[in-house]
Amino acid sequence: NKYMNKRKIILSIILATFMLFLTACNSSTSSKKGDSSIDLTELNSNATYAAVFDIMSSPKEKIGKKIKVKGYFAKGDDGKSGETYYFCIIPDAMKCCEQGMEFRLKDEADYPSEGDEIVVEGIFKEHKDGKNKFYRLDEAKIIT
Repeated sequence: NKYMNKRKIILSIILATFMLFLTACNSSTSSKKGDSSIDLTELNSNATYAAVFDIMSSPKEKIGKKIKVKGYFAKGDDGKSGETYYFCIIPDAMKCCEQGMEFRLKDEADYPSEGDEIVVEGIFKEHKDGKNKFYRLDEAKIIT
């Protein structure tokens, strides 16, 4: 019985620690009541990667919020339309996985060089391309 009691205590401690961890992660990425901004620049790379994944997995909750994120600049061209797309690429700590967040600068200023580290801030909005929906940061500005 002593063994079972110790095991219950240890499992309770692990569970409590895990719950505190989840609470801390959630509070750092969610905005305060009435606040319409999300700052991901203070998080470590794994937490930022997870937060961006969460935003892109459940985007409707974040529409209209100002989002600030740090990553690396990348761009891509659509061969058919000739349109250029601009991204902030957020790697995880091991740099094996990446999440990209598309953005458009508020004023069509010069975009940085590919691979430059950037902090970008913009309004998260939904767009449609035919039947497809996509999301990006509009009215964005590069802070660094």
